[in-house]
Amino acid sequence: MFMHLRLALRTLKIIPKYAMYQLVLILSQLQTAIINILALNGTIACTPPFSAASRGYMMSQQLLILEMFIITLVTRLLYRRQYDPLPKEEYDDNENTKMVMIPESA
Repeated sequence: MFMHLRLALRTLKIIPKYAMYQLVLILSQLQTAIINILALNGTIACTPPFSAASRGYMMSQQLLILEMFIITLVTRLLYRRQYDPLPKEEYDDNENTKMVMIPESA
C-alpha cells in the first residue's frame, strides 16, 4: 500500500510536515521539563528578584516563543499551496462598445 502512495505522499511533503509536528511536541514538553529540572537542581543561577525556579520558567517560555515563531515560518512554507497560473485572456478593444439588438414586438 505504501509503495503505491509513495509518490503522492512525496508531492504532499508529508515527511517534513510530520517532522515539524514531532519537533513541536518535543520542544513544548521535553525542553520545558529539562529546564525545570535544571532550575530545581540549582544549575540555573538565582539572581534577585527571581528565584531559580522562576528564572527557569521564564527562560523556558522565552525560548519556546522564539522556537515556535521559527517553526511557524517553516511550516508555512510546507503547508502553502502552489496554484496554477491563470490562463491569459485575449484583450478585446470593442468589448465595451458592442450593442445588443432587441427584436421589436409585432
